[in-house]
Amino acid sequence: MSSSSPHTHSFDPDCPFCSLANHSPPLTQNNIDVLPPNVLLSTPRVLAFLDVQPLTTSAAHILITPRAHTPTLLQLSSQDAKALGEALPAVARAAAKALGYNDQDSNDYNSSPDFNLIQNNGPGAGQTVPHVHFHLVFRKKNSSSSSSSSSSPTTGFSLDSDHTEKIAKTMLTDSNRFAKTPALRWSYAAQVFGRGQRTDLDDDWTHHIVPQLRKLIKL
Repeated sequence: MSSSSPHTHSFDPDCPFCSLANHSPPLTQNNIDVLPPNVLLSTPRVLAFLDVQPLTTSAAHILITPRAHTPTLLQLSSQDAKALGEALPAVARAAAKALGYNDQDSNDYNSSPDFNLIQNNGPGAGQTVPHVHFHLVFRKKNSSSSSSSSSSPTTGFSLDSDHTEKIAKTMLTDSNRFAKTPALRWSYAAQVFGRGQRTDLDDDWTHHIVPQLRKLIKL
């Protein structure tokens, strides 16, 4: 890890989020066209961008991360924590509005959009990129009514209650083995995210939604 020029923050050349940050200068009206197409928010401390492999059950799957390379939440600076704390609800409100939820001030719990805010730390907890990040996952309507058992397209592991118990026991008894078992890691991550498979980000949808979100995010 290095903080040498041209990077003003700690930077890991092997980290995909650091690479994205390096190609995403803080957003202004003058440089909006040079940002990577999936980047929604770029400030001196925070990035928000569409996940390139969103959950198939998501209406929108957004990652929010500090610009500085920070492996887990334990190393997060107070300044970056404050910036993330301001960005998270701002991005959530913008995404809700872009997805058609206009009555965000309503106190009606049942009319609220369904979304998850997820943050994992360490391989045993499902973190796959060692740069702290939050998953903001807006759910498609009725996605919770999908089948209670889903399979990874690469592993074929069924995410039923028996397999959930197996994952939990593995985590508790042998965290090193768990971290080195991709099938179990995939299945556990899917459980955390609500039993969903991944897909490639749709380019047409990206070109449609990103300009809206950039305009709607208010910090």
